[in-house]
Amino acid sequence: MQFELPVYDAARETLQANALISACLTEPCSDHDRGSCMFVRPPSCFYFHAPGQKRRNILGDSNQILYWDLMCPDISPESFCSRGAKCEYSHSKTEICYHPARFKTKLCNGYECRGSVCCFAHSSQELRSQAPLLYGLTSRLEGPQLRGDSSCPKVTDDAVTSASLSSTRQSSGAPLTRLCSTYPGCENCEFGFECPFAHDLTEVITPLLDPSKADFFVSSFKTQWCVFSHHHDWNNCIYAHNSQDCRRPPSIGYGPHPCSTWDSSDPRLAYTQRCPHGLRCPYSHGRKEQLYHPSFYRTNPCCDWRRSTDGCIRGPICAFFHDFFERKVAQPLTGNIYGSLLDETVVTRTCGHLKEKPALVSAQPVRARNRRREDETKEDLDMNEFVNFALN
Repeated sequence: MQFELPVYDAARETLQANALISACLTEPCSDHDRGSCMFVRPPSCFYFHAPGQKRRNILGDSNQILYWDLMCPDISPESFCSRGAKCEYSHSKTEICYHPARFKTKLCNGYECRGSVCCFAHSSQELRSQAPLLYGLTSRLEGPQLRGDSSCPKVTDDAVTSASLSSTRQSSGAPLTRLCSTYPGCENCEFGFECPFAHDLTEVITPLLDPSKADFFVSSFKTQWCVFSHHHDWNNCIYAHNSQDCRRPPSIGYGPHPCSTWDSSDPRLAYTQRCPHGLRCPYSHGRKEQLYHPSFYRTNPCCDWRRSTDGCIRGPICAFFHDFFERKVAQPLTGNIYGSLLDETVVTRTCGHLKEKPALVSAQPVRARNRRREDETKEDLDMNEFVNFALN
């Protein structure tokens, strides 16, 4: 079955969205050619700097969309599409991300954000929730429109089926604990349906943090294991990465005074090896639990902010206040909170997951990788090989 490419309705969008969808990364940057583009670090230029960033014009005459938001099956590291600009499939990750059906339909995860030209939404108000129905391939399942023959192959309902396989991914194998290293642009993941990592936030079983909460840094910062698989800055990540980096939610009742037996010398130690009382200890375990405790967070001035002309290097995650409006009043402690261990039921329910090391992989990756190799080498996957693959 063949589908008619839709017409883009510019009246539904903002001026900025129209500009980015229609023209972003379609022309070379003249400043970059002269070696003077100021938007190289971080990469936030409206124009492309390398051929790999270039995308074809998405809109034709009368705002007719020229290609679908599905990767061309002929595109691979070893081959190119012979149809070139006439192909009705996307030819790169960039063409998919800025496609009218995909542009700003997911929230930006904050990593490698391209600022004002970012193709992801930075608030719920920016989300274009109706775009996939208006311009996407899956919307063609209901009442598809036929079009005449052409030299360019048409997208079929078989392609739609393969594109929507991600909706059933979590029904096979073990639960997915981390996001794919290609997230949020998982369209180019080489493993596709068999990828051992989640391609969407709805697939992740690990609890997700909400940094938009008013008391986020006090209540939630670093209290869950990280869900991202790609290399990133652990210090600025809102998730925890090892038992030295994590913190228990202060709501379980521990105080801001540091634990005298907490061992922070070896990052490889498990949580239960660092303090004899483990999660039930009424004292703060490490600097993060102390700094982000409601009795301490933003109650003291930041020395780095006053000394440096560039401001505080820790930015929004700094536990000290930078001006009068950030200053908080310490919450008073009630009773002798250090006199007994914390309630075991509350601790287990709230932060029992911290007893275990963060999950680098689940049971699913080994099976998925093995199935992928069965047709090629008929060899079983060595676990050490997969872990090295997952971490690099």
